[in-house]
Amino acid sequence: MGMVTREEVGELCALWSGYLIAQDLEKASEYRQLVYQQLKDMEEDDKIIGYVQLLDLKHNIMEDNLSKGEFHTLPKTQSDYLLDFYYYYYHGRYAFYHSHYKKAVSLFQDAERVLELVDNEMEKAEFYQQCGASYYRIDQHVLATQYTEKAIAIFEKDEFYVIRLLNCYLLLGGIQADLHQYDKAEAYYAQVLEHADIHPQTLGLTYRALGLLKESQDKLEEARVYFYKALAIPEIMNSIFGVKIKVNLVSVLYRLQASEAKSLFKEAEADVIRYNMHEYQLRLDIIHYLFVEFSEKNIDLCLQNLVKLECPASFVAEEVSHALREKGQFELALKYMSFAYKTRINPNMLGRDQE
Repeated sequence: MGMVTREEVGELCALWSGYLIAQDLEKASEYRQLVYQQLKDMEEDDKIIGYVQLLDLKHNIMEDNLSKGEFHTLPKTQSDYLLDFYYYYYHGRYAFYHSHYKKAVSLFQDAERVLELVDNEMEKAEFYQQCGASYYRIDQHVLATQYTEKAIAIFEKDEFYVIRLLNCYLLLGGIQADLHQYDKAEAYYAQVLEHADIHPQTLGLTYRALGLLKESQDKLEEARVYFYKALAIPEIMNSIFGVKIKVNLVSVLYRLQASEAKSLFKEAEADVIRYNMHEYQLRLDIIHYLFVEFSEKNIDLCLQNLVKLECPASFVAEEVSHALREKGQFELALKYMSFAYKTRINPNMLGRDQE
């Protein structure tokens, strides 16, 4: 069996917790068993272990009470409220992991209502960081910045959390890039590069961020260099991030009319299918209909599907606009830039309506 992610185990824990709340011990016991099976193959995470220990204690207390015929609801303790926090937090992380960003934000809002019961400052910082990333993915840049800066203020206190601190700088850089504040974005990325040699994945993600920054400025040769530098790192190349970077690179290569574009497209498509990455399959489809078999109708359909998936359709529409402008198709370029603008300012952002 392959490695199980903390998000997957956290979701199982949240479901276990839900059945405990409902006093359905039969279903709760099923999920308890599932959690312990998955823990054996999970990447190391002390917080998930702590969550499991709390649930185990709650489960044992409930079993003992029900065995004595005590079916009444007991007063909530501090550990119960902490379990409420974890319930929403790990449901939110699971939603974020599957690109359901609006749902993630809504769940994190529920978790924040009991956040004061979390007495570990670094755990609060990780929560703020996750909130910042979620708001960023739905183009709520002010809130994304506020939460990320809260996380930074805590992470800066402990050198042990330097990687999380650097990832926060990456996020702030991404926000500035979205706002076309390119110099500010590059300054954040430069801060990360001063330290990123201690963590290959962070270095690779910074190269990707720089590639995206250069691409948005139409500095395509520089973008190509950064994407290739990211893919030269084994920890990136052999990960899901590597697949995303390949798709980014394919777009740049087609815009440059590079000979290797077609072969990398096929390689990226095989990876996307293997990982079941719906967003990046749509991105590849857009590249195909833009550069290989032009179809305005199909590009429109793919962009609408990206919107439905709550993916960054505005960013992709900007890429389409830039490519069409380079082809001299200025009216179509304006159409897709307008689409990007309207998508970015769409106020109907929050809610639980994602499937």
